[in-house]
Amino acid sequence: EAKPTRELTAWLVGVALTAYLCWVLSTAVGGAVGTVIQDAAPAVTKALHFALPALFLALSLDNLHRGNAWPLAAGAIGALGAIVVSNIAVALFAAIAASVAVCSWQYRESRP
Repeated sequence: EAKPTRELTAWLVGVALTAYLCWVLSTAVGGAVGTVIQDAAPAVTKALHFALPALFLALSLDNLHRGNAWPLAAGAIGALGAIVVSNIAVALFAAIAASVAVCSWQYRESRP
């Protein structure tokens, strides 16, 4: 088994730090600009309420394959059920819990 070199490790740490810093900075800029846009253009805010869940759905469906279809379906059902009776925070927790439960069950079934 090949051991990573110091140069490779340093490069990977640099890539990870750069990605993390870009994420943090873009989140801060998005938060600042988002409040300005929300006040100046309420129609954009309404469009984002549709666009962000649609983006998440498109990314989820793009990664859909036989191995993760059941956890994804369980998460969707858990979220939909929870959003009907409660709020978005409960729906997120229900989706995560349902997906993890199905993944655990699949893992347990696949072990010899």
